[in-house]
Amino acid sequence: MGQKNWKKIDERVVYSGYRKMLRRRFVMPNNKEEDYDIVSGSDAVNIFCVTEKNKVVLIEQFRPGPEKVLRITPGGLLGESEKPLDAAKRELLEETGYIGEFVYLGSYLTWAYSTEKVYCFIATNCKKKKNSNHSTDPNEFINIVEIPLTKLKEEIKKGKIARTNDLLSVYMGLEYLSLI
Repeated sequence: MGQKNWKKIDERVVYSGYRKMLRRRFVMPNNKEEDYDIVSGSDAVNIFCVTEKNKVVLIEQFRPGPEKVLRITPGGLLGESEKPLDAAKRELLEETGYIGEFVYLGSYLTWAYSTEKVYCFIATNCKKKKNSNHSTDPNEFINIVEIPLTKLKEEIKKGKIARTNDLLSVYMGLEYLSLI
């Protein structure tokens, strides 16, 4: 049975809030019908930010899913018709007050039951923009953390960077820097 023999026969919005939940019904290769719940949201950017002094800039933020504070890479949702690079620069400045030299590293889907795509960037030689205090969205409460690049793998092993999207962005950044 071929993997491409899936046929979508229905799609409807079952919930609409911060993100939408879609219910998609497929006829599978074995001719059985099955419903799948799909998270539908805007595409996003993640930035692996490295300062001029080889420190990684992370943010600490409460995340409602696990109900705890996580260390994550700066990033956020793309605005309507905003280009990923523009969103990455905006998000890094808004969340951290930093600017840097950006390189696009690639993109990936957040997970198998989502329509969301994440564009990953590395920002190197980052520094605080003069007269810049980070100004987050009204519902974002962020602490900025700098970790020596040499300690990053240790932080990951301890589970301090816990979201899959962030780990993928860190991996791409470390690969770009030839550190893995």
